[in-house]
Parts: sequence; structure tokens; C-alpha cells
Amino acid sequence: MAAAADTLDFTKPVAVMLLTVLQFAPDSEAGAIVGRLMRACAPGSFVTISHPASDIDAEPHGEMVRRMNESLTEKVTLRDRAGVARLFAGLDLLEPGVVRVPEWRPNSDLAAASPAVLWGGVARKPG
Repeated sequence: MAAAADTLDFTKPVAVMLLTVLQFAPDSEAGAIVGRLMRACAPGSFVTISHPASDIDAEPHGEMVRRMNESLTEKVTLRDRAGVARLFAGLDLLEPGVVRVPEWRPNSDLAAASPAVLWGGVARKPG
């Protein structure tokens, strides 16, 4: 946060983008990371999170991640929709909430139908 403060003014609202990074944090740490980042931000700041899903195409996606975790030093933790929603605790979740990433305010039906095994959402820090 100190290095980011060299560029960002945390007394004004900012946007925090946690796009496909929290899967490298275990369940015991992921929510704390989001909380720590958002506590440093001014009210009115936003956070967007995308996260690989454990409950979309669960069998093939889970098997791929299991195989990856056998060979990677940094293990991947998949989360279900409810687990990703918990990462937004204490924040005001914007509509349409936590949905498959292509379904978050798509500009066409074709875009919304894109295959993706990611949950995503955007929330605002109240206050």
C-alpha cells in the first residue's frame, strides 16, 4: 500500500482490481486481503473481483486445476459463487451481483453467452 500511495491518493476514491489473483490465496487469507485493501481506500472506492469457479463446469475445470496444482508451487484455490460473494463482505455489491463474468452487464446476448469459468462482481465501499 505504501508503494501504491506514491502514485494514488488514498484520500480520494480509487478502484481496486483483483482480477484472477485471489485464487492464489487460501480461504483463510482471501477475505482478509480484500478487507485490508479496502480499509486503506476512501469511501466511494470500488473493488472488482474475478475468480475461477469451483461450481461452473465443475468436473473438467476441477480436474484441470488439480493437475496444475500437482506441478505448481503456488496452488490454486477454486471458490463457488457463495465463496466469491463472501469476498465482498462489508461492501455494497453492484447489480447484477456476483455472476459469471460474461454476464456482468454484457453489451449483447452473444457476449453474455461466452464460455467462462469465472465468477465476478463489483462493489463500492460505503460511507
